[in-house]
Amino acid sequence: MKSWRKLLPIIALLFMVSCSTHVPRGVIKPDKYAWILKDIHQLDAMRTLEYIQTPDQLLDDQYQMIFEKYGVTKAEFDSSLSWYWHHQKELLIVYDSVKARAERDARKIEEKSSVKANKGTNAGDAGFRHKPKR
Repeated sequence: MKSWRKLLPIIALLFMVSCSTHVPRGVIKPDKYAWILKDIHQLDAMRTLEYIQTPDQLLDDQYQMIFEKYGVTKAEFDSSLSWYWHHQKELLIVYDSVKARAERDARKIEEKSSVKANKGTNAGDAGFRHKPKR
């Protein structure tokens, strides 16, 4: 009887793991899907903010370039989107990853911008470069 009690936590753990949802074959894995979504959202944001103005055909080509970058087709992306849409828990995990990656990219851009803005400046010179003395 005591050996059964020792096995109970292991059996419960195996049951929980077996009941968790796994991404089926044909659906883009969460990590890869997060990278694709991040790139697509960046493209959409640039278009929305009018950093780029593209006709629909060119936009389709840009999406296609993203799919090719990750080795997926539009059909694979769309079927994966449908699967994730019906599995909200997994979709939230993917979007947490997208958010973290976008925030990391934003920090890198801010760091580069501040380095460029501060390059060659000294405290007190208000950002103006002094002409070298001859």
